[in-house]
Amino acid sequence: SFNSFKGQLPADIDNLSKLELLLFNDNQFSGKIPVSYEGFGNLEVMHLQNNAFTGSIPDGFQMLSSLRNMNLSGNSFDGTIPHLLGEATKLEVIELQQNELEGFIPSDLSSLPRLQTLNVEGNMLLGTVPDGLCENVDSGILLSFTADCAETNKPGSHIVCPCCTECFEP
Repeated sequence: SFNSFKGQLPADIDNLSKLELLLFNDNQFSGKIPVSYEGFGNLEVMHLQNNAFTGSIPDGFQMLSSLRNMNLSGNSFDGTIPHLLGEATKLEVIELQQNELEGFIPSDLSSLPRLQTLNVEGNMLLGTVPDGLCENVDSGILLSFTADCAETNKPGSHIVCPCCTECFEP
């Protein structure tokens, strides 16, 4: 964290099989995140926020069977939120704010039994929040749900979210 590291993450970074915390936040990393995660079986926390990563969020995150906290905020990720994140059943925190993500919030995220924090504000997401996520808010599982859900007619990101705990105006 806060080291002014530059460049891309090495493709063989998953060789660190005993690694539990990956804290590369607030640096100057760029490029795409390597796709292979087979060697990260013990990874519990991945903080890559506030860098210059680009491209889509890889589908491989669901293979991180121990991952509890994922923060990819403050980058330039585009594309959609991978629906396969719904298979990363230990996830408690997903921070995707301030990227360039588009499309809809996948309903698969509703199946995460431990998800307590979901932040997707500052993207270009549209549509209605899946009913399952609202049920998780109502039942007290999902404690913090932040999105761009202000009641405006402005162009850009807008999510119909009857259950967000915090709304930002796009």
